[in-house]
Amino acid sequence: MLVVALSGISVLAQTNATRLPDAPSVCKPVLLNQYLSASLNSQNRRALPNSPAYVPLTGTQKFQIFVDSLKSPLTFMSAGIGASVQYAVGTRMYGDGLGGFGKRYGATLANTEGRSFFNSFLFPVLFHQDPRYHPSQKAGILPRAWYASTRVVVGRSDEGNKMFNYSEVLGVLAMSSIQNSYYPNEQRGFTDTLNRFLGGISSDASGNLLKEFTPDIKRIARKIIPKRAQKLEKKIPGPVRRIGGPLMH
Repeated sequence: MLVVALSGISVLAQTNATRLPDAPSVCKPVLLNQYLSASLNSQNRRALPNSPAYVPLTGTQKFQIFVDSLKSPLTFMSAGIGASVQYAVGTRMYGDGLGGFGKRYGATLANTEGRSFFNSFLFPVLFHQDPRYHPSQKAGILPRAWYASTRVVVGRSDEGNKMFNYSEVLGVLAMSSIQNSYYPNEQRGFTDTLNRFLGGISSDASGNLLKEFTPDIKRIARKIIPKRAQKLEKKIPGPVRRIGGPLMH
């Protein structure tokens, strides 16, 4: 992962070095939490890519998305939950006991961090793509669900135009292949890599559905949940309370 990260920094440096200071594609620096929270704003939800509300990301900002994911408590928490579930259902490919669980947790964390590196930074920089998830402009549950689930193959360029999602597909494929280096021998090979690739694509499609409908679920929940419970929610630490926000990238 260190070698991969260093190679990514090299790509970022080359990209920034070749970009002219006064080029139209250069945008003013935008704080990460500003454009993540903007995704939840109802006015920006329906902003067309070519509208003034659409702001392309620089290579530095794409790298910042990866860095924020790298150090986010939610990343370590989700890896722990995933490893615990796998261990509980009997998927103990690294053996039993604390040692087996620790290796399972490390592998799960490596999978998450690696996917974030490829999907959020390296390939978006190489292919000039926007790694963020942009909510649907459609109405109705089924059209929005179809839109969200197909974003794994339909991406956007830095200019906001639709294009094949090279960053997603190649990122999942690259990580599925790299997993052969630290998975047990019985879970390596072409068939296992293909299964992990298809599982990764399906998982990201499900994640997009969550990103699409989380704001709606929150609005409905606020109408149902008593005001006393809503006051307790405000006392929850920010990174945990804003689960629906950071996902929108």
